[in-house]
Amino acid sequence: MTELYIKDRERHVRSLIIPNMLTEVIILCDRYSLSTFSYQGVQGIDFETIRRIHNQTGIIKPDLTFFLDVNYETAKRRIEQRGEVLEKFEKDEEFTKKLIEGYRDLTQKENLFGKIIKINGNNPIEKVTQNITEEFNRYQNNFR
Repeated sequence: MTELYIKDRERHVRSLIIPNMLTEVIILCDRYSLSTFSYQGVQGIDFETIRRIHNQTGIIKPDLTFFLDVNYETAKRRIEQRGEVLEKFEKDEEFTKKLIEGYRDLTQKENLFGKIIKINGNNPIEKVTQNITEEFNRYQNNFR
């Protein structure tokens, strides 16, 4: 399964990300390598195995990743407020809490995942949006 997820990311990079990079547009993804490492890690695949498979592909490192650090209770409440049903992994509170911790641990590995900006996702949605906008603008201004 790990290989399939990584191959899917590689296909996404080849078919969507790289062609759009060539047109100099800003590309936003809601999940990328950080997600693969976290989900697969929580399911028992060791970090080095994931890295080995990942490094055999054409997956590129993002310029910037926003990590919305949110606790399980807040995430669950927001999903339910949207009227959505919890998905397979979200129903398993223990798994999801391990997943959140996995993400937190992985955010310390910027050499692998590029620049990561942590946003307090437990804040009201308007504040989260404001924080992302401010950080993105700051990053973009420094990038020029």
